Amino acid sequence: MIASVGILLRLLIAHLIGDFFLQPRAWVKDRNKKHFRSAKLYLHALIHAALAWLVLWDIKHWDVALIIFISHLLIDLIKSYQQGRNTLWFIIDQTLHLAVILCVWRWLLVKDFELDIIALISDPKRLYVIGAFILLSRPTAIFIGIATQKWRKEIEDDKKKTLKDAGLWIGVIERFLILIFLLAKQDAAIGFLLAAKSIFRFGDLRKTEEKNQTEYLLIGTFLSFGMAVVVGYLLRLIL
Repeated sequence: MIASVGILLRLLIAHLIGDFFLQPRAWVKDRNKKHFRSAKLYLHALIHAALAWLVLWDIKHWDVALIIFISHLLIDLIKSYQQGRNTLWFIIDQTLHLAVILCVWRWLLVKDFELDIIALISDPKRLYVIGAFILLSRPTAIFIGIATQKWRKEIEDDKKKTLKDAGLWIGVIERFLILIFLLAKQDAAIGFLLAAKSIFRFGDLRKTEEKNQTEYLLIGTFLSFGMAVVVGYLLRLIL
């Protein structure tokens, strides 16, 4: 059972890395513009296949890499024909990828696949922790960005100039801190973190004409904190 869970976690981590760390925005734009004629679409699917093959650590499982390549290619191709990036299509896209991974995992178990990889990452508990940190970094940031897109458009014209990607990194750091606090069972520290962010982020947004920016920041903050707390408590239950 431990070995089988380890296989699933490796495939999931490989997917997160391939979709959210090794896919530049330029590739997504190229895919959405050119569709099946986009070379970036095929390169992205090939990266996913290579990562799946790598985490399985067995050259004989080229068939798994082929399944991942074809499925990822088709799913992303279908998504490229949808207008814009919205929450619904993001969820559908990731759900389909997850379904393929689960089917591949089940198929490997039926074939009596035996785990044989570096001992450092053989413990499922370590993989749960690694997967949680990866999930709360760029994947969560992208999800929050999609979920708050319609409000962001409303304040873009009035928004003050800020550092590039500053909000993204602030969100990643705060989610990492919340996860660390929960794993260390220092839940009270989360309250201090939220209070500190409120002072720095909302302290200069007290004017009536800036109410829309304040509301936008509150929505993003609660989504970020909420997802980090949910993932953190689930990880605590698992561990």
